[in-house]
Amino acid sequence: MLVDELVIQYRTDDPKLRDVVPLYWLMDENGRWVHKVAALAIQFEYTSYPVMVEVFKQQTVVYPQAWACPQCGQPARYLRVREGFSYSHVARYANQLCLSCKPPELPSHPVQATVQSSPGADLTERALPRRARRRVTQGEAYAFEAGRYEALDRLEFEYLKGLALTRDMKQAARRVGVSDAAGQKLWKVLEDLELLVDRVGGMISADLEQALQRLNARPRVKSIFTSPKVEQLYRQLKREHLFVFPEVPLVAIIERAGVVHLFTERWHADYFLKARLDFVVCDHAGVPYLAIEYQGGYHGNADVQRRDRFKASVLQAVGLKLQTVSARDVG
Repeated sequence: MLVDELVIQYRTDDPKLRDVVPLYWLMDENGRWVHKVAALAIQFEYTSYPVMVEVFKQQTVVYPQAWACPQCGQPARYLRVREGFSYSHVARYANQLCLSCKPPELPSHPVQATVQSSPGADLTERALPRRARRRVTQGEAYAFEAGRYEALDRLEFEYLKGLALTRDMKQAARRVGVSDAAGQKLWKVLEDLELLVDRVGGMISADLEQALQRLNARPRVKSIFTSPKVEQLYRQLKREHLFVFPEVPLVAIIERAGVVHLFTERWHADYFLKARLDFVVCDHAGVPYLAIEYQGGYHGNADVQRRDRFKASVLQAVGLKLQTVSARDVG
């Protein structure tokens, strides 16, 4: 999608935001996103791509020109994130009236509506209007199950898992440690993303609920790979080297006595015991000859850079070659 087909309104004068947001929403003629989210986060020095996307959600208003209300010109819908969006959505929701201009809907069964609106009457799934809900694709279900979904920050994702497990708004809020009022705000975010069906009955579509429940039921053992890019880098290295080991502690391959002269600050000795190398390549006898560090978005932090410099000095002191790899080098 060409940038001039979108209306982008900024809530801040941040020049970096005005540079990166049009790139984030740029789509080619085949309907594919031109720029990868993780690459943009690195290029524009965000700490991570979920943080960058959250900034976009808070500081911009985005919608296709075709989604403007034909009566008042205000958008009838907004785009929060690009996940699940395609060219077909533009025509599907074009020329719709906004909520202010849309006439109120009359109940199709007045008698039933009167009975159900009486004090103390139970609300049923049939009585509540269901949101238009696109089916969660197999790829999206996998993204949820793997714990990676760029549309949600960590709190929103944990709240969604809580809903799948408890099927109760208040219990889900308690599981993530927020108040009922904050839980309602989280609900609104998920509802705007069309991830929820309604507040009773199904609540979450069946395929999405199954993926989240599998995630909740999974044993609390984490992958040694901190991101999909790191996993992809490992597979790439295995094609080039026979013996590649991930997450290797410095102290496991370097004798402290040989580098103790580098411990010139208080934190050096403690960090030497805790620091790990992303990947170590060894010869057939198990002797390391190459260390590889993946430079993710968080490596732009000043403290991280300070620790990286110390780690590099330790490797240089023992003659172990260090190779740094960025996200652009992977894939």
